[in-house]
Amino acid sequence: MVDSIPTADGSPAPTAPAASDQLSVFISYSRRDSLDFTKQLAKALELLGHKPSVDLQGISGGDEWQARLHEMILEADTVIFVLSPESAASPICAWEVEEAHRLGKRILPAIGQLLGGVKPPGRMQRLNYIHFPPMMPCRTPASATGLPSSMPRLRPTFPGYASTASC
Repeated sequence: MVDSIPTADGSPAPTAPAASDQLSVFISYSRRDSLDFTKQLAKALELLGHKPSVDLQGISGGDEWQARLHEMILEADTVIFVLSPESAASPICAWEVEEAHRLGKRILPAIGQLLGGVKPPGRMQRLNYIHFPPMMPCRTPASATGLPSSMPRLRPTFPGYASTASC
């Protein structure tokens, strides 16, 4: 695990969270137009000490994919929904958002590209988005440092959650 990642301007980045502060993060996305961005986002989250979950690693051949996606969402502290033209129009991605909401998960929309006039799923329209400039989130380890200040609300917000630590 990386303890500290220098920022683009050379200043030290925040230290990775302690094991007790690590978050399990399910990333919902469309393979049609967001696979590279999602892989970069997952790598950036790993560099920051969190545990991203993407269906590329979590679903084996022969698995009932929808049941496995349910399990992956259930196990996550937070769900990041990668908004793109294809994910905004995808019935599977919309199901993932509804499932995360039904399970009481924190949903964090991330925009890695312009939506081109496509409307996001209904629940996403009411949430504030994190906007990543082109070439983000993690083409290089240094660019991963844009995440801590942008993602303080990855922390779950359910009754009884006492930690105030942020990444």
